[in-house]
Parts: sequence; structure tokens; C-alpha cells
Amino acid sequence: MELLELFQGVYHIDNPAVLRRLRDTVQVCRLKKGEVYLHEGERQSRVMLLWSGIVRGYYTDVNGSEHTDCFCARRGAPAMPPCGLYDPSPINLMTLNTACVPTIWLVGVTSGGYPASSRTRGISLSTS
Repeated sequence: MELLELFQGVYHIDNPAVLRRLRDTVQVCRLKKGEVYLHEGERQSRVMLLWSGIVRGYYTDVNGSEHTDCFCARRGAPAMPPCGLYDPSPINLMTLNTACVPTIWLVGVTSGGYPASSRTRGISLSTS
């Protein structure tokens, strides 16, 4: 996967400084079929973009039944929950097949599943 193809071809970013920063910051996560990579209630700590695969967003009701909220299948689409950054996710996100998800970790947010070193390359959204 060529990250520049995603940012130039899908998002039409052509600023060389921005492209360098994205290239140096983005971590490509390769996810297995059936992997839940964000759980309901977990803080949204990363920006995730779909490169390949299909992602299902779902929640579980009080009786334990799963209900599909959304699907993500378009290259470049945000593979993220419908909530603000740093907020708890209202849904689970699970891959329906092998998926490739370029990810930007947000600075200052702790989240399980990936080594701390990957988070140190994140981007701060602070305006100060």
C-alpha cells in the first residue's frame, strides 16, 4: 500500500510538508477477519481510514443481541465510530474480512491493543 496514493488520490492533498508529516505519522494496521479493533465504551483515540476490507459497526443490547449500525467498505472512508475524538465509542468496530487501516494515533490518549511506541508518533490536536 502506498500511503501517498491514499492522501493524494483520495483526499487530494498536495502540500509536500503535509504529505511528509502524514507519511511519518501514519501507522498501517493490518487486521484479521473478525477482529474487533474498537470496543463499545473505549475512548476514540485514533483516526482510522479504510484502505481495504470491510468494517462492521455494531452494538449489543441489554439482552446480548447484536445490532448492525453501519458498514465501511469504500477506500479512504473513515473506519471510525460516530462520536467525537477522545469520546467513548457508542459501537464496536469489527472487520468482516482482512482489512488494512492506515491509523493516526492521537497524542495523550491511552488505548489498549497496540504498543505504546506506536502512540508516540501520533498527532496532537491541541490548538495551543
